[in-house]
Amino acid sequence: CWGGRHAVSRPRSVTGLPRLAAIAAGYFHACGLTSDGRAWCWSESFDDARAVELPPASSIVAGSHTCALTRDSKVYCWGNNANRQCQDSDASEIAQPMEVEAARGAARIIPSPYGTCALRADHSALCWGSDSYDGTPEVIADLTGSTELAPGSDGVCGSRSDATVVCRGEAGQLLPLE
Repeated sequence: CWGGRHAVSRPRSVTGLPRLAAIAAGYFHACGLTSDGRAWCWSESFDDARAVELPPASSIVAGSHTCALTRDSKVYCWGNNANRQCQDSDASEIAQPMEVEAARGAARIIPSPYGTCALRADHSALCWGSDSYDGTPEVIADLTGSTELAPGSDGVCGSRSDATVVCRGEAGQLLPLE
């Protein structure tokens, strides 16, 4: 790893990590998964890798916060919670992974700068966090049928199998793209 606020100009090794099968870089941290689904995270100082206690995960994503999708389709999030992107809680920081129960059944998770979205196997989409959704996961009916999601800082877009793209803006308005 290199770069960031510490102006590390050359790659440095992260100490204390097992062999990782996947990694995700966040704003000031990174996390990875081993092939058996164990999660590890480290900060921008590169020397504090630690195991994260959660059920075996199939994917991990990072931004200002981190979320993991477990092998049994549950979502756990932790880290920055200033916009309730981890959990519907007044805590600005979530130290340990907490399950986002309303996101059970997720097939994919996608972080945004201020929130998190999940795409379920039935192609329904839900998002939470940000100023748009509050902390409670909200199913976004306008995005049902999406096969991909792309959340941004002020809304979320979904692409459908028929090649259409639909976006929902910050105020909840539907923005079809043709």
